[in-house]
Amino acid sequence: NESTSYLTPSELQIFCGTWNVNGKLEDGTKLIQWLESGLTTTVGEPDIFAIGLQEVIDLTPGNVLADKLIAGDQSVGADRATEWEAILLETLETFSCVHDCQYELLAHSHMVGVLLMIFVKRELNPHISNLQIKTIATGALGLANKGGTLVSFNYLSTSLCFISAHFAAHLSKVKERNFNFHTISKTNVFADSDMAPFKDAISRSKRAIQKVASLKPQAGFVVEESGDDSSPSSPSPPSLLGDAAPSSSSSEDEKKRVTSMRQSLFDDEADDDADKSSQTKNLHFEHTPELGKKCALDHDVVFFVGDLNYRIKKDIEIGRVYDLLDHIINDNNSHNSDEAAHMLLSYDQLNIERKEGRVFDGFEEGHLSFLPTYKYERSERRAKRAT
Repeated sequence: NESTSYLTPSELQIFCGTWNVNGKLEDGTKLIQWLESGLTTTVGEPDIFAIGLQEVIDLTPGNVLADKLIAGDQSVGADRATEWEAILLETLETFSCVHDCQYELLAHSHMVGVLLMIFVKRELNPHISNLQIKTIATGALGLANKGGTLVSFNYLSTSLCFISAHFAAHLSKVKERNFNFHTISKTNVFADSDMAPFKDAISRSKRAIQKVASLKPQAGFVVEESGDDSSPSSPSPPSLLGDAAPSSSSSEDEKKRVTSMRQSLFDDEADDDADKSSQTKNLHFEHTPELGKKCALDHDVVFFVGDLNYRIKKDIEIGRVYDLLDHIINDNNSHNSDEAAHMLLSYDQLNIERKEGRVFDGFEEGHLSFLPTYKYERSERRAKRAT
């Protein structure tokens, strides 16, 4: 109650959209319809547009591996990201003419096929500070065929974080998708400006202690006992190859790593493993606080969008799924249509995982007003039926 004496509330209208564009560019007509869909008669035009795109380029092994070798503006997907920025800026110019407002690109973050663009009203810029842009890869061996792009900033005294993500594919990979969420949202990638003075003070104290310690007499040799003899020795320098010595199995391990990497790069090519039971994996991400750093969940407000790849559970037959879809689309009785939609959503993996508290704890999802979009026929604007 006392906060009202020194805080002035300020409201923001934010449009968050996500779209897996399947490696294609879209024209302004479709985009303006999409952006207009976020308007209501009571709210008015958004102050911020947060647009998350996935698969802005094809996720071929060549594109993914090239991104590992080439960074910055020359990386894979950079040209396509620039094209998308230009298209959306032009679209927002049209939008601005109709609604008498102006938008600017505040920031963009891209990683291979994942792109996040933040557009803000021009008058908001003076109130924005501490802008940070990050990416987190979650693919096999740290590859960026899957992962998240993040943008963080302060608006007035409130910290905001926006995330566009692409999770692991395939029906059976629920635990992997959950792990992707925890990795992206709990990794300490941002600098915590509020704690920076404390971190600097502690660093100075440590340096002072180390300096004092260096003035003391050094310890002598360490004697290691062995079965044959005892000889003085000093600690060995760390090996660039790690603690394990090379062995005859190293080549086999490398083959397995390469095979695993190649398999992960083809995750989006097909869903052939949907009917196969995957091995149970112990996937658990433990968040460790670090002084002077913070993760996405440490912000005051977090917006998480993306192609999360959660599917409809295998417990329901595919024929039954299409029957329910037909009711939703064609049944003139709104009650029957709503009941069919409710039943279909009860089999949604994401809803199930959230209900069990395994993922997206504390997040709120908007009302779903669209049908399942996996295997969507672009030309016919309908779901592709399995044969």
